[in-house]
Order: sequence, then C-alpha cells, then structure tokens
Amino acid sequence: MAGELQIVKLNQTQFLFGTDKASYLGNSIVRVDAIGDQTSDMVLLIEASFRDFLLQFGDRIKLLVDINFVGKNPPPARRLWQSMARDPLVERVAVCGLHPVSQVVASFVMGPLKMDKVRFFQAESEAMDWLKQNSTI
Repeated sequence: MAGELQIVKLNQTQFLFGTDKASYLGNSIVRVDAIGDQTSDMVLLIEASFRDFLLQFGDRIKLLVDINFVGKNPPPARRLWQSMARDPLVERVAVCGLHPVSQVVASFVMGPLKMDKVRFFQAESEAMDWLKQNSTI
C-alpha cells in the first residue's frame, strides 16, 4: 500500500486497518481478516485505535481472527496480537486458518499466552460455535 496507512470505514460495520479488515458480525463478535504482512506501520495504526474501534460494538468483545492470508508477523505485530488478547475488553479470541503456515503463525502468537480465552481452530464454523457460547471465561 503506497503512502500512509489509514483506517477506512467501508460501511457501518466494516473497516480497513491498513490491509487488515475488521467486520462486526453481531452478538459482540468482531471478525478480523489479517491480510498480508503485519508491518510496523500497521502495528502503530492498530495499537492507536483498536480499543476505540471495539468499544463501538460493546464492552465485552469476542474476536474471530482469520489468518489464512496473513503474511509476516514480526515481533512488534506478535506483541500487538498478544496485547489485544490480554485486554479486559476482549472476552475470547478464536484464531482460525486452514493453511499449515497459519498454524505456524498462530503458534508464534498464541504460544506465550497460555490463556483459556484464546484458541486455534482449523474450521471457522467451530470457531464461531465456541465464540457464541455464553459463558465468560
């Protein structure tokens, strides 16, 4: 992407954070499609705005993070994902990806967390079922 990265509002429920797309699905669930390399500029953009963005949709958010098309996740990007998962605003994080590389990326991001509220799924349907459970972890 040429020039400075921005947050672009596509409609009331869909936004672009650089190349990553965030969509509100209802029931306090926000889907994040992580697309391409998670650059330092993207990390700064997301760090500065993710809490305000999520608060639009409630005070306890569940994230569905699709990493099928994610690229490189350097240490600052991995720390950002971990910070988002630890945030009290985020109730659960379901990371999904069918591609074997997705599983490697998820292991780098999720490995240090050791949290019940973060899980990896190959099937998006299983991830959604888990997110829709009513119990708070």
